[in-house]
Amino acid sequence: MTEPHTLVYSRVGDLDIHIDLYLPPPTPEPEVPLIPAVIFFHGGGMFRGNRKSILPEFKDQVISKGWAFISADYRLLLPCTGHDILQDITALFTYISTSLSTSVNTHRVDPSRLFVSGHSGGAYVARQAALHGTPKPKAFFSLSGQGGELLMPQYFIPKTNIEKKMLGIYRKYSNPESTEFSTLKPCSDDPRIWRSSEDVHTSPGSRAFLLNMATLASTQLDFLTGKPGLCSTIRSAYTTDSDVDISTLIPDDVKILFPELWITASFPPSFIVHGTGDKSVLLRESEKTAGDLARCGVECAVVWVDNWGHGYNPGIYERWVKDVIPFFQRQID
Repeated sequence: MTEPHTLVYSRVGDLDIHIDLYLPPPTPEPEVPLIPAVIFFHGGGMFRGNRKSILPEFKDQVISKGWAFISADYRLLLPCTGHDILQDITALFTYISTSLSTSVNTHRVDPSRLFVSGHSGGAYVARQAALHGTPKPKAFFSLSGQGGELLMPQYFIPKTNIEKKMLGIYRKYSNPESTEFSTLKPCSDDPRIWRSSEDVHTSPGSRAFLLNMATLASTQLDFLTGKPGLCSTIRSAYTTDSDVDISTLIPDDVKILFPELWITASFPPSFIVHGTGDKSVLLRESEKTAGDLARCGVECAVVWVDNWGHGYNPGIYERWVKDVIPFFQRQID
């Protein structure tokens, strides 16, 4: 099994933000080869998970191709915001273009041949990298990805089954003025995103708890933007007039955090896989992205997997996902 090189790509105060860099075996050539790289952003709704949460089959296919695979940490919602995630993307691309393009052991990463990818919430980060990363990525891959349609009721209409006790605890952790908020770390030590070692209902303050409660309360956009009450404002306007143009309710200084507002013909060619039975990230997010890209004339390969939910297993990759690598290859041929 290929072991990664763990490197610090950014330092914010006393926080080191890491990547795991996986490289193919050394080549016999005396000159250090310059190779493409796939950047992967982990899932977890932007609230949980870390760089250790990867798709192993995807990583192995990239390495067998002779390319580099980069799995990146990024700062998480609560206590951080989408602005912090954007800063991390900028720092990551700068690091790759400078430090990794010179020499890392046996290989050099070619910053002109980068691909971005993400699973679930990591696809939001990958979308932002596709839009704002410099140099521009050659292609984008989303698996069950968030970020295609953040301005839909799923994100601002609360669910009805919220326990009052849990909601009270959650409000303490999500209040920047509280002691509980001050205990939250920007990055997670736990790579598990589907099941936590702690039960979400008995471990208030765990990242699993925060994600679960933010989903039930439909307050993710408040934390993404750093603007408390934004979801309430949107909800009020929407319940008054369901035809309201929600994008007009988003303050100008945070519109950059909504990828769906920035899709143009310059967006990279895209490969999108999503299950029709996904209840965590709705299929309509990926459908909207595919539709937006089609209208802009951007190449987009889509795979809608019947009755598949939001989980992941090797069979899913082998049957539905593995064609992403040939798709990437065509973008640099």
